[in-house]
Amino acid sequence: MPEKYPQLLWCMWQGHSARDMAEVTGLTENTVKFYLRDIYRRIGSRGKSALESFMKREGLL
Repeated sequence: MPEKYPQLLWCMWQGHSARDMAEVTGLTENTVKFYLRDIYRRIGSRGKSALESFMKREGLL
């Protein structure tokens, strides 16, 4: 998992926008959107329950 993913996952969990995530992480908004697409692909869904399951599997919750 890329270095910024845990931070992005927490931002997603809290409902932040891509723009907010970019400010928090120091990445560009386009990079954040690219990472989000990859995260959603790995999760297989855009739902919060799938996000929670993924975060538990990765040891983030």
